[in-house]
Amino acid sequence: MQVYFLTVDIMAAESSEVSTVEQIIADIGGCGRFQLKMGITVHASKFLIIFSTMSMIFIAATPQWWCVSDVTPSNMTSCILGRNNTLYCHEKKCDVNGTKCNSFVFSGRERTMVTEFELLCGLDYIPSMVMSMQTFGMLAGALAAGQLSDLFGRKRPYFAGLLCLMIFNLIAYFSVNWIMFAIARLFIGIGSGMFQSIHYCFMSEFTLARWRVWVTGFPSWPISSCCFALCAWLIQDWRYIQLLCCLLVLPCLLTWFILPESFRWYKAQDRIDDASKIIEGVSKVNKRPVPDISNLVANKNATRKEKKYTFIHLFKTKELAKTTLLLSINWFVWFYIF
Repeated sequence: MQVYFLTVDIMAAESSEVSTVEQIIADIGGCGRFQLKMGITVHASKFLIIFSTMSMIFIAATPQWWCVSDVTPSNMTSCILGRNNTLYCHEKKCDVNGTKCNSFVFSGRERTMVTEFELLCGLDYIPSMVMSMQTFGMLAGALAAGQLSDLFGRKRPYFAGLLCLMIFNLIAYFSVNWIMFAIARLFIGIGSGMFQSIHYCFMSEFTLARWRVWVTGFPSWPISSCCFALCAWLIQDWRYIQLLCCLLVLPCLLTWFILPESFRWYKAQDRIDDASKIIEGVSKVNKRPVPDISNLVANKNATRKEKKYTFIHLFKTKELAKTTLLLSINWFVWFYIF
């Protein structure tokens, strides 16, 4: 998906222009204080994405359960006798001597969507379906983010994904049935997909090529997964986990005042004045002199046919089509393994 963000730079810029941008990044610090601050900010926000995505592992879990029945089963060893002489029959037994169970009892103190809505027996397919809906939402969000970031810049779709997560995690917290919860998880997937598609390129466009593998390759996913496992073990209530994911967005939204728009995107849109302001701001943070941007101004005055690019343009040439397909296969395999 990330290859889409390079469409404008590949098709609308000559190789000399690209080298000019790389030189500007080198002049304003390459990988200085600003890039470090941006990397920490984005990876900290990624914790929220991982919490929201990984939470379905706990939320969809099915604890050990028994059927509650007053019917005496033929196999007494498959049941336990509870309070008021109520028989709790063996795990995953949906009927006792032909009588269908109408209620269930669960072991442990964890509360999941399965225990809340009793998604067992004929309804046991629902947790997997909700997880599939979330995954489909991530795919849709990733595809939409490419076009949106090309039209409106990197910053606004980036924060739109975070805002989507906050709203629909809160809606999921107040869910009164599994249908409402499933729709909320679909939009949580969309917000997660938008963020994950944009954040790599957002950081890369402020960093020199030799540093990008370090900036984008920080293992925030496994670290965040371990943190979520600890939180889920401590909380053990799916509603409070949803509320936690919602509240974690609030400090992330405040980073709107820290993260600037990509000056590469401004350059691609011939908004050189806006790009210059971003370059000056980064230079100030990195304590470097403002570089000469006369080449960018010259490109602004050059005549160029304006054209809007879409996902289809990634297949216009053999080289772009090959790169797109290879990256798509790479991401598909990565998510499949995960």
